[in-house]
Amino acid sequence: MSKVVLKGEFHSSKGDLKEEKELVKQDFDVLVLEGQETESDYSLTEGWFQISIAAMFWLAGRIYVSKDILLDLVEVQDTEVMFTRKADSDLLENTPLSMKLFSAILFYTLVPGSVAVGLIFPKMWGATILFLGFVLPVLGIRIVNTRLTRDEKNRDKIMADKIADAVNEDKDVLAIVGNGHVN
Repeated sequence: MSKVVLKGEFHSSKGDLKEEKELVKQDFDVLVLEGQETESDYSLTEGWFQISIAAMFWLAGRIYVSKDILLDLVEVQDTEVMFTRKADSDLLENTPLSMKLFSAILFYTLVPGSVAVGLIFPKMWGATILFLGFVLPVLGIRIVNTRLTRDEKNRDKIMADKIADAVNEDKDVLAIVGNGHVN
């Protein structure tokens, strides 16, 4: 009989990472980890999303807690790793066209507009608008993706299916996902 441990986390919590390292040491057969398996391959029209994701990770890099140590631990233990999405571009592909257009317009309005604002007003206003130009489009798309309920696009169902696939192979599974996906 398979054992499944579902661990919800706050992605930037060092306390969560410490707990997860201890869980990984319990010798699971499969680690299901929320994130991308491979680097994204963006089309020319999706460059804004690639820039936004890169900028967001650069800006949040000081508070983001990398899961690389977990991958190193499971590699030593010869544990199989499954990711919840093929690439970050999956988020964009799953998003309705109207939200993609709104997010792109937001990016192309705020990012160049931040330069003008920074020249006319105090530079902090320009920096704030630049920050919002990178973060708001990505957050909007992430929020829309968490609320999609159609089976083929439902992020929670996709994650649950990954866990179920491993359990069907009679394997013990540790699944680490964001707190918002636990239910």
